[in-house]
Amino acid sequence: MREVHVDAVVTDREGAPVADLGMDDFKVRVDGKKVRVTGLLNGEELRQTAAGRLTVIVLLDERHLREAHREEVLADVEEALVRELREHPTWVAVAALSDGLDPVLPPTRDVADLRDAFFELRSRDPWSTDLVDQQRRVTVELRDMLRSLAGGGSAYRIAENAKNSVLGNLEGYGDALADDTRETLGHVGTLVDGLAFMPGRKAILFVSDGVPRHPLAVVGKTLYDRLAGGARQYSGDDLLKGGVGDMVNDRNARPTGSDRMVQRTLVQEDDGGAMEFQRVVAELDCGPLFDRVAALANTHRATFYPLKPPVVDSGLSGLGERESERGSITALSDLRGGLDSLAGATGGLSFDSQNGVAEFLEQTRTDMAAYYSLSFNSPDDRGSAIREVTLRLRGREREARYRTSFLSLRMEQALSSQAWGSLLFGWEDNPHRLLVESRVGDLQGELHGIDLLFSVPIGAMDLVSDGTLAAGRFRLVMQLVGDEGDRLEPKHLSFDVQVPAADLEKASQQYFAVRSELHVRPGRYRMAVGLWEENTGQSTFLIEEIEAGISSEPEA
Repeated sequence: MREVHVDAVVTDREGAPVADLGMDDFKVRVDGKKVRVTGLLNGEELRQTAAGRLTVIVLLDERHLREAHREEVLADVEEALVRELREHPTWVAVAALSDGLDPVLPPTRDVADLRDAFFELRSRDPWSTDLVDQQRRVTVELRDMLRSLAGGGSAYRIAENAKNSVLGNLEGYGDALADDTRETLGHVGTLVDGLAFMPGRKAILFVSDGVPRHPLAVVGKTLYDRLAGGARQYSGDDLLKGGVGDMVNDRNARPTGSDRMVQRTLVQEDDGGAMEFQRVVAELDCGPLFDRVAALANTHRATFYPLKPPVVDSGLSGLGERESERGSITALSDLRGGLDSLAGATGGLSFDSQNGVAEFLEQTRTDMAAYYSLSFNSPDDRGSAIREVTLRLRGREREARYRTSFLSLRMEQALSSQAWGSLLFGWEDNPHRLLVESRVGDLQGELHGIDLLFSVPIGAMDLVSDGTLAAGRFRLVMQLVGDEGDRLEPKHLSFDVQVPAADLEKASQQYFAVRSELHVRPGRYRMAVGLWEENTGQSTFLIEEIEAGISSEPEA
């Protein structure tokens, strides 16, 4: 069984921290099955350990943050974090999200490094995409169509004829928006996976104008209400029998009627394509991807705190940059809903950037006073499936924000995530004094063989002696990434070290070595090597550069 940690913040009804709770005060279920809490640490206890360290990761969503909001929100975040570093033992990291994920600053407590990182963010070219223009076009088309349908005469007939084209363009925008959302969540998931190497709690300050959990869900409801709201069986004064066919009072029959009598062959009013559009919207749903990112964040003890600029809600207007259009455009998607779902599932809160940066930092400190980390054994192994967590508290006057899910990752997967984070942020730490030697072999078919030798001084190992033997078990992971950012399948190996107890002092100056081999296509690679010691849980991470089949000589 693998031990799982679930964090919770417990307050009373007024939001004041509740301290001094014990294991019996918590009831935990995983996928509906009761599990026994085997360990509990509170905020005060956690502060004394690496597990209680707080790292704030600023994630700037350049894909969706309006340019008009960028400068002000970056200045507010920078100044608030500078004060935080000077006054509290908080660490800060920075990443930006545009066409890919760009780790701008590894975890630091250096104010100068933080200011340099924010200077770089402000100097970056704004992210450009045709998605906003596409959104603007379909929003205006939709607004005009609905206005015309509500009118009469020729405008009504023109809108009826244009309806299929407008809905087709709206569907095309929905497809593009869903693809953009999936790509965004892929990058966010890459960041979250890399946070595994950071000890303690990770608070992700996600600065964004919004990412939709259900693209076009809002406009789907609007269209259903407007186009299908009048679908019903005709009767009474609405239906007049004629010699040729049925005459229908169109004003009574449709919510967008136009005071005319129309001859129809069917007595059931058509829904105007509203149900078909509901099917389209259902296929755009990105909810499962949000749920998986949240579960991965919970597994690595990361909490989302979305920060949104306090301007006109771009989820309502879809435009937001033009004063004349505010309040006049039909809603398309609930852009804030996706951010809120990440916060809710990971035990975080959403903030408005007008006061949100200071509130966010204050909330993280308040949370620490009401913070509990519960440990329990996962009831069974379901691979990488999402496990649902339900937490109940003894006493009705208490409330909890907690991580509602986790992934059942194997030890190898957890180590791979840590190695990936080391590569992502360029983070190295070598308490084991690990040495890595590599030799690239000749090309065999399409691949180069790479011989690797890993050496660790025995004196840097924490071996446990039973009086006869001093022993320890180690795990090693090799994670490579190519020049284009492609992440290769990690390789793992385990080895045991046993030294006669009587010879341990003499052997401390000697090295224990293991060999491994990789096969890669020609190219340049960065390799993170992670070493984990089971006796202590201590880990080492190094980054090596590897060139396979590429000449280092300059071209003539």
